[in-house]
Amino acid sequence: MKLLKNICLALVLCCSLGWAAAAGAYNGVLEDVHVTGTASREVNPDLALLDFTVTGQGADAGEASSAAAQKAAAAKRALLGCNILEDALENIGYSLYPVYNDKGRVSGYKADISLRVKIDDLNKSGAVIDRLAAAGADRLGNLQFTVKNKEVLQRQLAGEAVQNAREQAWVLAAAGDRQLGRLLSVSLNSGGNYGQLYRNMALTKSADEATVIETGVIKVSASVEAIFALE
Repeated sequence: MKLLKNICLALVLCCSLGWAAAAGAYNGVLEDVHVTGTASREVNPDLALLDFTVTGQGADAGEASSAAAQKAAAAKRALLGCNILEDALENIGYSLYPVYNDKGRVSGYKADISLRVKIDDLNKSGAVIDRLAAAGADRLGNLQFTVKNKEVLQRQLAGEAVQNAREQAWVLAAAGDRQLGRLLSVSLNSGGNYGQLYRNMALTKSADEATVIETGVIKVSASVEAIFALE
């Protein structure tokens, strides 16, 4: 049995720029303190995104495109066995290009159709891969694990990051025998970097070999840059 492990995926919703806390002047009017606040949490993924590609070949462009479309349709039918309907599939790419022979002349054409399938039940991830392989999918792209409510998590972590920034600013103010004043400004460092289990693998396997996906936790993090007044 083949075991594809994913012990811990990093899902960075907001990443810190790593600024060190430092005191400074604020337009010559208010004294302030600059800090970076962070927050993180480990969560279990509840959504998988799998990219795959089907390739069609033909003597001309139309024949290649038709062959690729037929393979894409076969892949969609195969996914019905996992109760994955067509609305869970998204076309993410299409390319058509000539094939050259040894003499540098065009001998035919190839067409690639790339799709992304959303898998709500992570226990089906291995079965989805097996069905796509059996249906004739040519290439597996990225398998990403994420969470459906990442926007909610981002808001929660942003609030925790601001609180962390306030605590850091309080420590710095106290060290300088000052009182911490109001929050003057805050900005959220946002981004997106989904952890990937594997990428660009050929869909080749023996008939009696079942693919098993072992998912781990996702580390979600946020950071803010905050400026507090000193009193």
